[in-house]
Amino acid sequence: MGIGLNYDDLVAVRDSIGFQEAKAIMDQFGLRHIELEMLRGWYEQGSARERADQACKEIFMAAASLDAIHVKARCDYSPLGRPFEDIVREFRTLCYHAADVNTKVAFEPQPMSPLSTPFDAFRLVDAAGHDAGGIIIDIWHVERSGASLESLRDIPIDKIFAVELNDAASEVAGTLAEDSANNRRFCGEGDFDLRGFIRTMQALEYDRLWGVEIISASVREMPMREAVNRAFRTTVAEFQNA
Repeated sequence: MGIGLNYDDLVAVRDSIGFQEAKAIMDQFGLRHIELEMLRGWYEQGSARERADQACKEIFMAAASLDAIHVKARCDYSPLGRPFEDIVREFRTLCYHAADVNTKVAFEPQPMSPLSTPFDAFRLVDAAGHDAGGIIIDIWHVERSGASLESLRDIPIDKIFAVELNDAASEVAGTLAEDSANNRRFCGEGDFDLRGFIRTMQALEYDRLWGVEIISASVREMPMREAVNRAFRTTVAEFQNA
């Protein structure tokens, strides 16, 4: 089992019980796979870069304390504003920082960003050429970017660090960012080809982590125990029927 923590979570932990106590609690409950997010602004310049560098430093420090398996990174939603070669160099630097604390960087493509598909993400990771760099494939991003399941076969399996599952309606509600943050559904309760996605990844002999990421306004209102149990049941059912 595992858990994902975002930057705000990390700040709250740091300023309250501290990372050592948090790690002890996670160990007690069998949460062995710790994922942190989100490295942002790592290719920016000026004051925006200074703020991003500070956040990245804090996230990597937390990764070392919590023994995180990887840290997520992404692009912002505006144009990159720099040549691709510069972005590659900056990502490679992130990978060096990750390796220094015995973790990895998992780049997450997003359909509302300049690197929108899983293969776009692989191009970045491949060009960086560092063992600590890989990608995350979230079915939401696959479906919303228009990438085909067949295109996933072009990505070396050793560069896929994690897979995330969820569901949603076929039609986008609002902007892509709004849809991503508010309208995801439990697995099997939307229109995504989840079973086809699972079969594709299994055919590629993917054997790393499967995560469930249901970012939803309605789920945020549910009691935590109910939400977790429902997420588990619905996800397992998709594997059983794939």
